[in-house]
Amino acid sequence: MTQSYQHIVVTGATSGIGRQLALDYAEKGFRVTGLGRDQEALSKLSESGIGTAQVDVTNPDEVKAFFEQVDEVDLLILVAGNCIYMDALNYKSDVVQKMLDVNVMGISHCIEHALPLLKVSKGHIVGVGSASAYAPLPRAEGYGASKACIHYLLRTLAISLKPAGIKVTMVAPGFVDTPLTRKNDFPMPFEVSVEAASNYIRRGIERGSTEIEFPLPLILSVKSIGLLPTKLISAIWHRIYDPSKREN
Repeated sequence: MTQSYQHIVVTGATSGIGRQLALDYAEKGFRVTGLGRDQEALSKLSESGIGTAQVDVTNPDEVKAFFEQVDEVDLLILVAGNCIYMDALNYKSDVVQKMLDVNVMGISHCIEHALPLLKVSKGHIVGVGSASAYAPLPRAEGYGASKACIHYLLRTLAISLKPAGIKVTMVAPGFVDTPLTRKNDFPMPFEVSVEAASNYIRRGIERGSTEIEFPLPLILSVKSIGLLPTKLISAIWHRIYDPSKREN
């Protein structure tokens, strides 16, 4: 059954999954507002009939100001995120902080200030996590930790906000072909296009799913690895991943 939304707000709408979702929903005739930091990219997005606002989700004042001037929101899709891989032997807490600021606090700021509108509309919150949260992955210590935090936050909110009539969905994508993942210097099995990712997410939202995970082969593989003892996971990763062979 096709759902009707009065106003869809998408963060991280200037590139990747967020941009594709904004475009796809707008093409279906929905009222969409895309948030992002890149004004040039926002201007291009507006050419597709999408409302835009230059908002840095890590800045609570900017987020608050945006939602205070919005009349209604019934679907909030939180895509904005960042990924920085680390060398654990040169651990940098400020790198972890950067990912927590965007991936966790960015989502938190948006939920806090959109919640008054969502209470009225009995709306739907959709947050994008990552399959990396399901198993420890070398170099993804900070990124995976931030995404695991998102997963816990959203799954718990799905329980806590249900009595208020607010739906919450957690999205766990695998590798998606975006400007961010194109920087990766390692194989990305089962990689999907942004168009496919948008289809997965929109179909899951329409079904009212509390969890949207894709692609299935990768999800099952990572979840299976995550169930193993840490000692065995370590042996597997050190067999396929040898930091000493990496180019500097």
